[in-house]
Amino acid sequence: MSDRFSTQASPRGCGAVPVEVDEVKRKRADGATRRSVRRVGLAALLFATSITQAQPNAPGEGSSAAGASLLAPPGAAAWVSAPLPAQKLPPTRFDLREVDGRPAWRVESPASYGNLVQVVQVAGAQARTVTWRWRLDRAIERADLLTKAGDDAALKVCLLFDMPAERVPFVERQLLRVARAASGQALPAATLCYVWAPLVSATAARSPGAGAGGALGSTSSGAAGGGAGSAGAASSTGVVLPNAHTRRMRWMVLRGTESALGTWQVEQRDLRADFLRAFGDETPSVPPLVAVLVGADADNTGGHGLGWLQDLTLRP
Repeated sequence: MSDRFSTQASPRGCGAVPVEVDEVKRKRADGATRRSVRRVGLAALLFATSITQAQPNAPGEGSSAAGASLLAPPGAAAWVSAPLPAQKLPPTRFDLREVDGRPAWRVESPASYGNLVQVVQVAGAQARTVTWRWRLDRAIERADLLTKAGDDAALKVCLLFDMPAERVPFVERQLLRVARAASGQALPAATLCYVWAPLVSATAARSPGAGAGGALGSTSSGAAGGGAGSAGAASSTGVVLPNAHTRRMRWMVLRGTESALGTWQVEQRDLRADFLRAFGDETPSVPPLVAVLVGADADNTGGHGLGWLQDLTLRP
């Protein structure tokens, strides 16, 4: 703010009234920073507050059930809470439970926002396959990933990649630079989020830029122990959608209208093939994976989601 704005006219025309210039500057700068970080996307939001607390996980640190997983199991110290900066919203609840003798997260999002993140910088270059099983018990009403007002997810698994900045389009690269400077962190430039979005229908598959079908070498099986569920005339499985706020994050819908609530589903994804499906318009190669995130939010719609996630593994 220039010096000529350091005073303002009195509403009664009685001369100039001093303004707290520094406070105005601070508020405007804070607002600009929040807008820049928001536009860069999920990766910036969570890493600005959590990556300094998390320690890179070592290969082979997974649970015995996960075998050679590169991820630590639910409940391990490697999983760090990642809220929004100065978050005032209720936090999403991640309760550790036991299902079939193995740890699982019960994830509840009552008009809330929250994530758990695990840094995998040591193992990220080795990662090829990500697998897990999940169950959605309660969908978020009015959630619509194609709009900012409906940009909520009752259950998501995200992969954060260290894509070179020169691969990011110019305008977004500048926003990323601002967010990195504001957070003091080397924020990743590409985030791929697998999502269970029961309100996404075949309409999404026909939206501009959205693909159809699963990625090469990747599968989304049917109900665990119960075979595949029925599909509609056009399946939303594998649809790639841009995030409503930023292209630094892309959605891949694995479960949509054709997946029944309250039923465990098993996923196995080729993360390299999926990354190129989502970000192949910007880069022909797959950058190192730096973190894995589990999250849920219902802050935009004020809705309420409930789901479960178990057996999350990352393998070479």
